[in-house]
Amino acid sequence: MSEKSVSNFVQFPKCKIDCPNAQVFEGFAAISEILKEKVQGEKTVLTIECYPGVDQNELLEGIASLEPTLVIHSDELAFEPEKWMRFWKKTFCLAILFLAS
Repeated sequence: MSEKSVSNFVQFPKCKIDCPNAQVFEGFAAISEILKEKVQGEKTVLTIECYPGVDQNELLEGIASLEPTLVIHSDELAFEPEKWMRFWKKTFCLAILFLAS
């Protein structure tokens, strides 16, 4: 007998916001325009969290219109799987040695 796995993944997520004065902007041109208006040359840090499946290249092209000084894509900071496994094994072994001492 096989068990079906239950997933919490929501392909089209939505979040109800109770804010009568809220504004919604759609498309990079509109979003870029309002962000530029709000920051008006001030030093600003903008972080973007994406749902799985977002076209990362399209997003990077879209934010280019903001003329950022620096863009840090978290994927560029990630270890390759092999390097991560070497790190994890070394750290795990050190933790075991520490606990055994």
